Amino acid sequence: MGAPPRPDASRLRYRLDGFDAAWRDIPATGRMSLGFVDEESGLIDRVEVELAGDSPEWNGNVQTAPMVAGRASAVVPPSAVGLHANVITSYVGSAVGEVAVDDVRFVIEHATGRRSEHAVAVDFGDPPALDRLPRNWTKSGTKLSMSRLTMRRSPEPHPILTIIDDEPVRYGSWLHIPEIAIAPGDRVTLTWSAAWSFGSGDEATADYENLKPGTYFFRVGAFYPNGEPSGVETVLPIEVYVPLYLRRDVWAGAAALGLVGAITAGRAANVRRMKRRLAEIEREHALEQERARIARDLHDDVGAGLTEIAVQTDWLRRDVERLQDTEMSGRADRVCQSAVELIRSVDAIVWAVNPKNDRLDRFVGYLTQSADQFVRAAGLGRREACPGDGRAAPCGDRRWHRRDQRRGRRLRL
Repeated sequence: MGAPPRPDASRLRYRLDGFDAAWRDIPATGRMSLGFVDEESGLIDRVEVELAGDSPEWNGNVQTAPMVAGRASAVVPPSAVGLHANVITSYVGSAVGEVAVDDVRFVIEHATGRRSEHAVAVDFGDPPALDRLPRNWTKSGTKLSMSRLTMRRSPEPHPILTIIDDEPVRYGSWLHIPEIAIAPGDRVTLTWSAAWSFGSGDEATADYENLKPGTYFFRVGAFYPNGEPSGVETVLPIEVYVPLYLRRDVWAGAAALGLVGAITAGRAANVRRMKRRLAEIEREHALEQERARIARDLHDDVGAGLTEIAVQTDWLRRDVERLQDTEMSGRADRVCQSAVELIRSVDAIVWAVNPKNDRLDRFVGYLTQSADQFVRAAGLGRREACPGDGRAAPCGDRRWHRRDQRRGRRLRL
């Protein structure tokens, strides 16, 4: 008997050097199933057990890999008259791999309470022949040559069922239809021992999270169905950069931008304050100009007219005195006095309105002059004392007043 041809290296595995300790498989599964059929051999129900990834202690050889026990159990549904066991690589997806099945048994717990066990023997026939099918077993799937009989070497040489699937778009299968009488309500348990390794040969994506910054190499290799490397692979370098929120230059730039922003905001605030101050100064200047204009108008128009009235009244008083009319002379004198007092009042208003007089020295002079007029009219004496040298201080300067109050100075009359 010649050895079967070597399968294609159609299984894909990948790894990220610097992160993965071993090759990774693209997830794929084979299946072991227990099914029930009706009188026309139509499938009524089926229970499947997935054979995912690699079986425990898989060594890459279906003849020596440790076997793993498996089981599937179900109650016979109504209308079921037969059952079958099926091992299949995959009728959906793109599974690539190898599977070996041995020691297949059916355990039936009848509704009547009776229990029966049926072992499924696999042999090469007599004389042995690889192309001879075991009793009640048949090949199925899209590629029959994937399903093979292989000699298991331990615990003693005996034949087993194997499937070598090396094409992602095709699959192999072994199907067993035993000659066992069943009835609805019976519980059937299928047990077996198997070793397997499954991957994929189709397109897939690889996701990695929480990679540290650095240089990595992503490798994709071609493997044989049993997981043995073929030596063909593709390498893609990958650079993982430091996140922006962990980079010192980014933080330094952000700090510099923040500083520039703070300086810009401060300068803008200063400019706004200066503009407001300039607007206030312009308003004050316009007010002073208006006050100066009013003072000029009062002095030039009203003051001149009152002075003329006072002069004319004084002449009238003198003319009346020559007539020696006492009553008329008194009236003329009172009119003249009223005109003089009105001139003084207008002078006071003009003085107060004129912005040039908003200084301490002029205020003191004006106050002294007014006080002198009052005390003379009352026949009293007076004494004055001025605080420091306040000739240059504005009359309305509150800072000077507070400083003067701290020093305890005051103006006495």
